[in-house]
Amino acid sequence: MKALFSRLVAAGLVTSMFCVLTPARAALLSVTGTSDVNTLMAALFSGSSDFLISGAALIGVDDQLGTQQGTFSGGNGIGSGGLGVDSGIIMTSGFAESAAVVNNSGSTTAELGTVGDTNLDALVGGLTVDANVLTFQFKPTKSGVLRFRFVFASEEYNEVGDPGDPTEFDDVFGLFVDGVNKATAGAGPVSINNINCGYGSRDDLTLPNTGPNCNLFRNNNFSAGNTPPDPLPPYDLQYDGLTTVLSVTLDLNEGQTYAVKLAIADRQDRATDSAVFIEGAFRADGNGTVPEPASTSLAAIALLSLAAALNRGRLRAARQRQSARTSFSHPRS
Repeated sequence: MKALFSRLVAAGLVTSMFCVLTPARAALLSVTGTSDVNTLMAALFSGSSDFLISGAALIGVDDQLGTQQGTFSGGNGIGSGGLGVDSGIIMTSGFAESAAVVNNSGSTTAELGTVGDTNLDALVGGLTVDANVLTFQFKPTKSGVLRFRFVFASEEYNEVGDPGDPTEFDDVFGLFVDGVNKATAGAGPVSINNINCGYGSRDDLTLPNTGPNCNLFRNNNFSAGNTPPDPLPPYDLQYDGLTTVLSVTLDLNEGQTYAVKLAIADRQDRATDSAVFIEGAFRADGNGTVPEPASTSLAAIALLSLAAALNRGRLRAARQRQSARTSFSHPRS
């Protein structure tokens, strides 16, 4: 019953029991949940003739309450310069649809009741659960370079994750190529314990912070913008914290087959979700560079940023008129 209730909350079916909903504004981030592997691969490779794809397989929940993975667009219009990756696929330890709202909870949760992943277990030294895994093989039709660009985000921030107090709830993302994890920050994995700025700015975005790979962390804390006249969270995104754009670069040999595994999971318990946004439109370039997706122009980014700023101003004014606001918080058992 607890797991079902948590999933209903994540799906937005019982939200009104616990909170006064924020005034509506345009959702600049669009997420479409899907379990169709062909759709996910098309979002990553965008019909490129640079690669031959085979053996794609997915582990992820898809039911009446939500979908664990999907496609996204509009990432560069979510405020404060944007997500940094405009479109591609989203993978989560909860429901993908939960991402595309202004932060209205410090602990969005979908307890899926599924298993973890042994490769991720090894990265964080403990048991993972609610894993979302996409595997495939590709063979480049020419030598060159492939770059994976992605952003890791989590509701675990900033309640846990501090250099003086490492957490057991160390949610993690792995990008494995031929069995080796390539998604790292310094010497460690892309995880809560290895990328954070400590507890310092949890409720005040202006406070200085220290933590492992703090320069790679962006604060979007719910409570920092929850009580007027405090500022709104910087990004129109549910997650309380997110990384800067991280990248993995692979040198490609024409005709060689590469096995890729993308995986994300909760560690230790199923409470509070994490996600990874992986940019699509993969290309191999013989000159050793990878062009940015053609759909993301500077003019388009500027227009989206202006729209986000106008919408944020309207919501700030509406919030200042509210006399009180409460929200559901998922307690850890």
